[in-house]
Amino acid sequence: MRSLLRCWLRAPPLLTQAPESWWIGAGTCTSWILESACGWSIPAASSRATTGRGFTGWRSLPAIPGGEVSPAGVNPTLLLSSDVPVVIGRDGALYYSEFGHDERLRIMRFTRSGVRTVRAIIPLLRWVNGLAAGPDGSLYYTEDKAVRRIDEQGVVSTLAKNIAVPNCARIPGTEAGTEPYMRGLAVSADGAVFVAASGCGAVLEITPRGEISTVLRSVPPWSPTAVAVSPSGLYVLEYLHTATEDRQAWVPRVRKLLPNGSVVGIAVIERPKIGR
Repeated sequence: MRSLLRCWLRAPPLLTQAPESWWIGAGTCTSWILESACGWSIPAASSRATTGRGFTGWRSLPAIPGGEVSPAGVNPTLLLSSDVPVVIGRDGALYYSEFGHDERLRIMRFTRSGVRTVRAIIPLLRWVNGLAAGPDGSLYYTEDKAVRRIDEQGVVSTLAKNIAVPNCARIPGTEAGTEPYMRGLAVSADGAVFVAASGCGAVLEITPRGEISTVLRSVPPWSPTAVAVSPSGLYVLEYLHTATEDRQAWVPRVRKLLPNGSVVGIAVIERPKIGR
């Protein structure tokens, strides 16, 4: 790997692989970390992101009700999104969730030429927690207790539901009943899904057959919010949770789960140490 781009914002959830094997993390609020580390000017209050090349050549970016998408940097470009998950699909289009005036949640497709179409309609939800692209052109999204798949025809199926994490850790600030609170996810080349169970302080692997195993645990108050798959291991973005909203204390870090099962630290914002 050429390098690791140590650009992090407090309170994620995003960890994504950009072109040229750079890794980028982003989160909620506080733009100065990206500005000081990368020389980028990042809008504040951005909570999710994805990466891609050549967004300066796009005619526009979508206007999302209740959310906002804006670009930062060039080659790769970091797309920062407020209050809505976004992902670049295998077809090069931008996908995002949108809750309409008709009270229905849609997964939208937005092309380089500015054409918007509906990829799928998601029943009984107002939002999704995370969105990821699969190797076969499918999309995956998370709910608090489920992971579902959208095929190229827009048909929604369930990969796993009623997910429960054995020995679920108590994470400060997690709303009771939302556990395991599935958030960011990533899909490997063989179709395995890795997902941050933020409400239980764990990272899960879900096979294409729906079999679930725990591959990493955090020590509270740390908990994962996003993951990224690479040939050399699994990158996990975590942050330090607090019982009340204290953004100064929401310290992010990135760890890597190696193929042999060991875990190494990659990046952290230096703050007073709490937990491990």
